[in-house]
Amino acid sequence: MDKQLQIVKEIGKTPEEQVLITNVTIGEGAFSQVYIAFYKKEFFEKKEKATKLCAKILQISNPTQLPYKQIQTEQQIMMSIQSPYVLRLLQFHQTINNIYFILEYCEDGDLTKLLKNNELNEGQVLYLFGKFPWEIQQIETHQKLIDVIKNTTNIHFSNNFSISEDTKDLIKNMLEVEEANRFEWEEIINMNIIKESYKEEYKSQIIQMIKNYK
Repeated sequence: MDKQLQIVKEIGKTPEEQVLITNVTIGEGAFSQVYIAFYKKEFFEKKEKATKLCAKILQISNPTQLPYKQIQTEQQIMMSIQSPYVLRLLQFHQTINNIYFILEYCEDGDLTKLLKNNELNEGQVLYLFGKFPWEIQQIETHQKLIDVIKNTTNIHFSNNFSISEDTKDLIKNMLEVEEANRFEWEEIINMNIIKESYKEEYKSQIIQMIKNYK
């Protein structure tokens, strides 16, 4: 176990759900910080072999500034998803000072880190993108997610990148101003450009990229 790792917080009422939150930060958002955590019982039994968790903590120092409706929506969405491609929400706790989301830990990092450390080609991007429609279809409130997209009538593509016309058409039709004219998720899933992106070579290439920066 990392010598700098320290246990700074314990949450959970029953022995089965008690979680130890460490001082190791692995991410942050507008209102939150994300730390490595462990199940208490497993941590003391297995030490460095204990399963890592994520503890997303939202501080309630100023309750009037917290987007409670957004937090509630996030909880409901994450509790409803059962997918190998989406982090599972394991526990949810609220105290006077904090709100805690206890999530699965993604050992291979996240998409932001992958994009920051690598320049993906069109096929690799489509392979990753092709995973999203399947997951969003599982969410009953998926329309709320797509409605926040800022649409525009003029979409310009950089000449610095080679993008096929099919991919350009996909992007344009997903960002249509008129909702009735946008592609539905079912349409996207069944597009040839998405089906053709499900190649093992793209998957292997992305896995290798992840291994290179771990």
